[in-house]
Amino acid sequence: MVCGGMMHNEQVEVNMFQATGWKLVEEAGQPVEVRALVSLDRLVVMKRFEFDHALMTMSVVTLDTQDDDEEEEEEEKNEEPGDGHVFCKGSFEKIGELCALDNLPEEYMRRAQALALGGCYVLGMAHRALGKLSREALAGLSREDVERAPMQLLGLVVFRNELKTDSQQAVLDLKAGNVRPIMLTGDNAQCGIHIARACGMVNKVTIRLTVARTRGIQDAEILLGDVVEKSGERTVVWTWAVDESKTTSPKLSHVESTEHVLNILAEEGETCAKELALTGKAFDSLRQSGHMDELLLHTRIFARVSPENKNFSGLKIAPVEPYWTDKASAAAATRHWREGEIADILSALVVRVRANTDLDPP
Repeated sequence: MVCGGMMHNEQVEVNMFQATGWKLVEEAGQPVEVRALVSLDRLVVMKRFEFDHALMTMSVVTLDTQDDDEEEEEEEKNEEPGDGHVFCKGSFEKIGELCALDNLPEEYMRRAQALALGGCYVLGMAHRALGKLSREALAGLSREDVERAPMQLLGLVVFRNELKTDSQQAVLDLKAGNVRPIMLTGDNAQCGIHIARACGMVNKVTIRLTVARTRGIQDAEILLGDVVEKSGERTVVWTWAVDESKTTSPKLSHVESTEHVLNILAEEGETCAKELALTGKAFDSLRQSGHMDELLLHTRIFARVSPENKNFSGLKIAPVEPYWTDKASAAAATRHWREGEIADILSALVVRVRANTDLDPP
């Protein structure tokens, strides 16, 4: 929105638009236009689709009016077909799915993930020409009509995520008070991992050369769980998220199965120096398979979760026995969880935490 000559929106959106070298023009009774500052190019905004958390996209349908005669009657302009375009912005994963394979660089996903793992906010942008269409036809298009493959990749938009100055101390204070902080974010998991490391959310572990000698202290290793589809089947796979401070090329390394991850956690037991990050899809899949019960207390980051998932990611995850004073309480809490009776679980957790002030900081 333009008011008093100034754009008003989320600052990220304002900065992004200003970097294009175009200006937004809103005049009473007229469609919104975007005009180039260094040429006569302009686009009429015919329809906008706001960001959808489930689709992870937003888009705009435009009409190219650069060939319109300024003296042409408005009624004739409305009837005359013009070049329609759709511009789509969203998560780099979703934009990659929408783009034609022959237009997508082989290194697209690896580069985007590396940027995110290095702490950047990464978006993808794509375009598709709609051909000659009237203004009425363009205005009547649905989201399904425009946000579909194949599209042409325009590129990545990258912002640097800077940690707030008081974030690290706030997280450390929580941990010192026996509160185990976790992250729930709609952003991608790679960026979430970077922020969790930077703010001290990830536990520190001592690297030992022998029983008596140590090499130093570093962040716990992180395994990222996500869903892949092969032959119509959805499977959770895990990759090791390499700490970008230990390498010049941040990356996700080799793949592990859920069974292997469970074995690693079981072998290390209470001294486990591994932490987990999950996407929303992986979280849903692991809940359905029943593995979330075993993985819960090792999971630090829940990423790519929708607003609906944020409501239950922290509430409906299965309670596990070490949090309860006796097996009867654990069994009752598990039953309430499965029946969706969240209040009882929260009450029991609060009592348990207050009663155990001698617990090691999480």
